[in-house]
Amino acid sequence: TVVSKVGSRVWIDSALVMTVMLRVVVAYIALASGYSSGGPSSRCSGPPGAPGHGSQQGGTGGYSISLMDGQTAVTQYTPGQSYTVQISGDTFKGFMVNANGGSLAAASGQMLSGVCLTHSSPVDKTIQNFAWKAPASGNVTFGVTIVQSYFVYYRGIGLSVVADPTAVVDVDESAGSTTEPAADSTTTEADVAANSTTTESDTTTAASAISGTSCAVIGVILCAALSAM
Repeated sequence: TVVSKVGSRVWIDSALVMTVMLRVVVAYIALASGYSSGGPSSRCSGPPGAPGHGSQQGGTGGYSISLMDGQTAVTQYTPGQSYTVQISGDTFKGFMVNANGGSLAAASGQMLSGVCLTHSSPVDKTIQNFAWKAPASGNVTFGVTIVQSYFVYYRGIGLSVVADPTAVVDVDESAGSTTEPAADSTTTEADVAANSTTTESDTTTAASAISGTSCAVIGVILCAALSAM
């Protein structure tokens, strides 16, 4: 009993009161720190796990994750391009998200923990955006754990995206077969024309030189004959 009455006096069990107050303080600290500093790396070695507090609820709780190209949600990516990944839904406190391909980048109020991106601020959220750079190829799966409160969380929220095959084919074809062969062909024809012109010019010059030399020799012979007479 916390309060007891002896005669006309009321007695309070101070030790019991202190114990109750201590438990309240501990519970408050746990509640405040349960989602303030983000998910620990031990729970982010792969697909996001449980946050370590609260109980998992069924379904997605109305939360979703989308890959955004500008203002448009997409399910295909161009290799090497940067995108915005968006988590949205009812008010929540924290999250853990990872992707099995590409690279994630933390924004303000976020941090990397293990292979996950997680929150670093306990403020209420309804939308979280972060950057993702697409890999060179392959299917990519995003996994999300949403911490709605210290007592409630949701897992199994995901998104799968694939490389755009059209974008890959266009890059390969334009890089391999359009420009370089035409340049080689043009260069070869120009070189042949230039070589042909040079050869004809050289032949004409040589012929002229030979003709001039012959005339000079004939002139010397005539002069010698006239002198002899």
